[in-house]
Amino acid sequence: MIVGHVEAPSTLYVSDGSGRHYTPVQFGDAKGTMYGFAIADLDGDGRPDIAAARSDAPNVVYLAGPQAGRGQ
Repeated sequence: MIVGHVEAPSTLYVSDGSGRHYTPVQFGDAKGTMYGFAIADLDGDGRPDIAAARSDAPNVVYLAGPQAGRGQ
């Protein structure tokens, strides 16, 4: 789940698989108001990336980095 904020970094909540516990991970900067997200594999590496729409700040794309244990 992704939550956008006003003048604060966005938060990605990562599930532990049980559906009961989520770890919050903040990303981005504190500029503007986040009002829309699209999630897709934008760079073709097999990992989901995030495109974010903001007001009062440039729109941004966050590309997923290597994941632990994947040898990348």
